[in-house]
Amino acid sequence: MFRRNAIRTSVLAACIMALAGGASAEWASQTLTLRPGWNAIFLEVQPQDSSCATLFAGLPLKSVWSWNGRFTSVQYVRDPSELLPEAEEWLTYFPANSPNAFLTTLRALLGGHAYLVELGGAETVRLDLRGRVKVEEREWLSNSFNLAGFHIDPKAPPTFSSFFAASGAHVNQPMYRLDASGVWRRIEAPAAERIQYGAAYWIYCAGESKYAGPVGISIARNRGLNYGQYLIEKALVLRNETSSPRLVTLTVRPSARPSRTARGGSPGDGLFPLAGEVKLAYRTVLAWQEMTSPLTLRIKPNSELEVPFAVLRNAMSEPASEDDVFESVLEVVDGQGAYFTVPVTAQKMLTKQGLWVGEATLFEVSEAANGEDARTPRPAGSDFRFRLIVHVDADNNATLLQQVILMQVQAVFDPPDSNNQISPDRDVLITRDELVSQFTGISLRDGKLAGRRISAPAFAHTRPDPGDAPAEASSQWPIALGGALGAKLNGTIRVNYKDPLNPFLHRYHPDHNNLNEDYDALRAEGSESFTFSREIELEFSPTTPLGRSAPNWGHDVVGGTYRETIIGLHKNKIYVEGSFELNHVIDVNVLNDGL
Repeated sequence: MFRRNAIRTSVLAACIMALAGGASAEWASQTLTLRPGWNAIFLEVQPQDSSCATLFAGLPLKSVWSWNGRFTSVQYVRDPSELLPEAEEWLTYFPANSPNAFLTTLRALLGGHAYLVELGGAETVRLDLRGRVKVEEREWLSNSFNLAGFHIDPKAPPTFSSFFAASGAHVNQPMYRLDASGVWRRIEAPAAERIQYGAAYWIYCAGESKYAGPVGISIARNRGLNYGQYLIEKALVLRNETSSPRLVTLTVRPSARPSRTARGGSPGDGLFPLAGEVKLAYRTVLAWQEMTSPLTLRIKPNSELEVPFAVLRNAMSEPASEDDVFESVLEVVDGQGAYFTVPVTAQKMLTKQGLWVGEATLFEVSEAANGEDARTPRPAGSDFRFRLIVHVDADNNATLLQQVILMQVQAVFDPPDSNNQISPDRDVLITRDELVSQFTGISLRDGKLAGRRISAPAFAHTRPDPGDAPAEASSQWPIALGGALGAKLNGTIRVNYKDPLNPFLHRYHPDHNNLNEDYDALRAEGSESFTFSREIELEFSPTTPLGRSAPNWGHDVVGGTYRETIIGLHKNKIYVEGSFELNHVIDVNVLNDGL
């Protein structure tokens, strides 16, 4: 496929945790309240700076503990005061001023993980954090207690019984919560006690399980809806683990801003400015529909529902740079306790430069012999389709091509067998056949690298210069199109009387081959065939033709109305009309590598 080079991816919550300012986004803020003593917490975000030393700077922190459950199962629950930092089932952090600092094995906190935090002092501490929302699959250690927290709706927290009712590995299993005195207490009334947002618990898992709640989500090959610069469509899978139908509401919310940016921030922090919100569309039975309001879906019992989402880049603002990132969050709630925030990111190309390939469809033609109304195109008996190739250079000048060959220049190393790269490989667009041997192909054919040729056979094969010289390949002469891609382009093709595509010619008919009776000389123009011209107009439309739905329309798919006026085939001009569509193939903005 000739596509542009594409695709080149805690701290704390206490007994009380809330989202600051109600922000829930790709970047989100959390307000954390820690009480003196022990706190069992669950991180909802990945902190921007996850180092323990930075996160707890200025706090009367004594220690942070992370259960290393990948290696050691837990058969009974021990109070935090009985924990030993040397135990292999725990990773620990002690501040630099602690006598146990040399025992530190925990350097950073991760979103989506549970921690025990021991705080000194006599007062509660409020901590405002900022980080990225996270979505990842739950991993339970089988036949063991697990220190875990859960993505639940703080506005409608579920009971332990309702949350785990659909999981055979957890129902009726022992569960413990940490009380204010730092002691683990068994939950004796799971049908009455509710799961706290941001809190962590010891939960026993009997057997294997990936249970994340009555409603679960998954995203193929990624932990978010990350579209990058080129991806158009990605699907979110919703799972109903229960035996009853479930209504789930999805809402797109804006992102908070990162606290630092690559421009004007700390050098080398790897963060780019927030360009704006991501505009999403979801697919219905008939078309793509922009998400301008919450979307409520019904999931059947014990089943999955795949929801395709597409990014509407043309509806997004223009970024300052193609490196700038658009960010939003997709909030998933069911009103019964389920709560997920899915990060959504996308980038947008700034230029329309490069190669565009598509198709024109003609469905109306004028009746040249109709003197009363010879200018009005009328519906034809059938459609006529042909390929279009348009190239836009670095100055945004557009040209119409009859053919182009996709090839490459390989990287240069010095010495050749070393890793010292002098220049990287690059794609090239060749329109002159005599230059092909100077470049390398891009695809294997019969065991050899070959270029990919794209041709538009509906356009002339010879130069527009009439002359008596032998016909030359049209790849020598891109036809300039005046105007701008996205508005209107105009150009004229002069079809020479000797051109093989000239309809007056017939290679094997003696009265239409342009040769004399002895077949040894060309006749003059007008003897058997005539030069004529084709005036072409491409008028771009902001909406798709015929109501067709295309989420990337206006960004890397453009099109509109195709018009052509043919002069010289008939005493009257012939007018044809139809539609066209062009797809952005590659962003190489120079032909023949500048040769």
